[in-house]
Amino acid sequence: SVIEHMTSSQLSSFAIFGKVHTFKRGQHIVVQGDEADGFYILLSGHLTVGIEGRLIGEVSEGDVFGELGLLEGGAREADVTVVSADAEVLFMSTRSFQHLLQTVPAFAWGIWETAASRRELIRRPTTAP
Repeated sequence: SVIEHMTSSQLSSFAIFGKVHTFKRGQHIVVQGDEADGFYILLSGHLTVGIEGRLIGEVSEGDVFGELGLLEGGAREADVTVVSADAEVLFMSTRSFQHLLQTVPAFAWGIWETAASRRELIRRPTTAP
């Protein structure tokens, strides 16, 4: 996880730069095609990630999502949907995300590593049934 290598001091900056949002089962936190306007850390709950109706992954507590759209610019590449009863996420604006990338090396390293593995997952062809 991106945040596992960060110090408590570095993690506390997330509280300064972020805002907690709550979502209910079935709600989309991110919608494919929407403009990327921020970055998320899942605080509680369970989420699925899908592209054009195809499940490509899951998001668990402590995981981050939304980084690809900010790093590459442009639209969201997948839907992220709440599958637990509810979910809490910490949302950070693009500006806060960029600030953390520039000032917290452990965060930047983790984000780039996560983005690379997700890019590979998105490019993976679907298998025929």
